[in-house]
Amino acid sequence: MLNVLISGKVVVQPQARTSGNGNPFVTTTVAVADADCTASVIAFSEAARTALLALDKGDAVCLTGKATPERLAVVTTISLKGR
Repeated sequence: MLNVLISGKVVVQPQARTSGNGNPFVTTTVAVADADCTASVIAFSEAARTALLALDKGDAVCLTGKATPERLAVVTTISLKGR
């Protein structure tokens, strides 16, 4: 796992979901600033879920968390720009 800091824009409207065992989570996709890639984001903590759901497609965001090379696995902190 890597510790990451990602800034960019939300490109997929955040969606609340529920896992098979009943745990809530939120997913979205962020276009990474100054890079030709996107990050798939999954938020599990209540604070991160609430913050992601407050965002709309096109909003700027900064994310920190743990990541694998394939995807951002856990979001622990969200900073909302311009809100």
